[in-house]
Amino acid sequence: MTGRSASRSGYSPLQVRSTYPMPYVASGAETARLLAALDDGPLHRDDLYRRAGANRWGPGRFSLTLRAALARGLVVEASRSRYRRVSPSAAQPEG
Repeated sequence: MTGRSASRSGYSPLQVRSTYPMPYVASGAETARLLAALDDGPLHRDDLYRRAGANRWGPGRFSLTLRAALARGLVVEASRSRYRRVSPSAAQPEG
């Protein structure tokens, strides 16, 4: 052997990624915490993350919950990276 280790790393032109679909449904508790954090007015994404306690939700759940709330019309982007709650009468009903 010429001093090289048995394991080798190198360049791969293709990125490896899973194509397994991962459907996500935001939990009611996570959505409620997100909305409660916005009760006092618009927040920057980082502040919303902290106020909602999203650091305890698990990896990626904050982004997915925020995306679901945006899609349902519960939250709107007030400006770049700032979000505000929509009045309940203007939000889309579930279902």
